[in-house]
Amino acid sequence: MSRNPDGNCSPLYSTFKDDPDMTELVSTFVRELPERLATLQGSLDSGDLGSVMRQIHQIRGAGGGYGFDPISEAAGKIEDFVRSRPEADRSLASIRAEVDGLIDLCRRATS
Repeated sequence: MSRNPDGNCSPLYSTFKDDPDMTELVSTFVRELPERLATLQGSLDSGDLGSVMRQIHQIRGAGGGYGFDPISEAAGKIEDFVRSRPEADRSLASIRAEVDGLIDLCRRATS
C-alpha cells in the first residue's frame, strides 16, 4: 500500500448518491469526516496506535455503511496489515503512509 497510489484526486461519491432516503445521512457522514480525520491525525501524531486502530475500524464500518466502499476497503487493508504483523512489529511508522493515504481518500468523499 502507498499514499494515493493512483494519483486520483477526483471526488469520491457514495453508491447511495441517488438514493433520496440516504441523501441526508451521506451528507452528515461527509460533513463529519474532517473531524474524524483530525482526530485520527492527532492520534497518529501522538503515537497512540490503539486509538489509531479504533478510529480506522470506525471509518471502515462507516465508510461501507454510507456507500464509500473504497474508504472501507482501504481501512480494512490497514487493519489486516497490522493484524498480520507480530505484536513487536506493530508500529505507527509501519502504517503511517497507509494512514496518510486513507486520509487523502477520505478527503475526496463528496455528498
